[in-house]
Amino acid sequence: MEQPLDQINAPEPRENEDVFGKILLWNLGIMLGYVTLSGLTGKSESVFLDLILMILQVAANLLLAIISFVQGKRNAGLGFLLSLFLVVIVGFGVCAGKITVLERT
Repeated sequence: MEQPLDQINAPEPRENEDVFGKILLWNLGIMLGYVTLSGLTGKSESVFLDLILMILQVAANLLLAIISFVQGKRNAGLGFLLSLFLVVIVGFGVCAGKITVLERT
């Protein structure tokens, strides 16, 4: 027998490299979805709904980033961390734009 049955020295599986981009795209897609759906109402409450949903998404991204870093999944952790900042930056612009549009109507 050349190979042991219980491979103690087996290499650890590598982390998927493209998980970083998938996390970013999914987060921006989710944000686009709820911003679009709340924007269809055309009411001023849609800005408040967007704000609440963005806060929940940022909190979820922070929690998932911490869990990913603890588990040793560096790319996933960085993806969630960058998604957190992108949701904050893009979300601020979306909310400011919606307020401007709603004030003009």
